[in-house]
Amino acid sequence: MSSITLHILRPKAAYAVVYLEHQDFAVGIGCPPLAGPAFIPAANKALVRRYFDERWNHGSVAICDELLAPSMDIQGQKAYVTSMLAAYGDAQLAILDLIAEGDQVAIHWRFSGIHRGEHMGVAATGKPVSFAGIALLRVIDGKIVDDIAYWDSLEIMQQLGAAPAA
Repeated sequence: MSSITLHILRPKAAYAVVYLEHQDFAVGIGCPPLAGPAFIPAANKALVRRYFDERWNHGSVAICDELLAPSMDIQGQKAYVTSMLAAYGDAQLAILDLIAEGDQVAIHWRFSGIHRGEHMGVAATGKPVSFAGIALLRVIDGKIVDDIAYWDSLEIMQQLGAAPAA
């Protein structure tokens, strides 16, 4: 079951802007063209949600070409996603929190999968792995211009049996 988020924005004009957000699309009604400070965070959230979902849950590295700014290491991003999906072929990424302010979007996520291929120098173990992380992205003119992510690599190594448990 999918959900749709409804935002009713009230700019200084005498009318309200209705903005619908869904995992596959976003549309605004009432203020052509939809732009300005009230619209930007919601549009950026929809873009980041799509970027994470298509890369990790649908295995689409082509989304990097579409949504990353040329200043980003697009080929490096594609190579990283490809290597992770090879190591965790049944990977799933759940978005736990998604917060936007201005041109920045913060995402709290959980990655899970079965270790079926080499990762971080560890041969396939068949063990389930699940770890959380956060990322802070900056979106300018519909393109991701910055993506800083943090997660606990030691936790992954412990789950793979390659590092002693704490």
